[in-house]
Amino acid sequence: MKLSISMSDDLLEEVDSMAKSLSLSRSSYIAFACSQHIKQEKLVSQIPDLFKAVSELKQTVEIADSKALLKGKK
Repeated sequence: MKLSISMSDDLLEEVDSMAKSLSLSRSSYIAFACSQHIKQEKLVSQIPDLFKAVSELKQTVEIADSKALLKGKK
């Protein structure tokens, strides 16, 4: 699909430079960069869920450790 976008001259120069360094066309580089950014954003958006899961796992381990200590004291 074709589309038209606007960007500053400075950004276009950076895009062209990066595309050239990777032996890609401008269009291919922009598509690649967009794809990578979307993947990164999806991963970053999962971080809060990962922290929550780790916290819940830590609580489960602490409860299991407490129960083991109580059993050992009886």
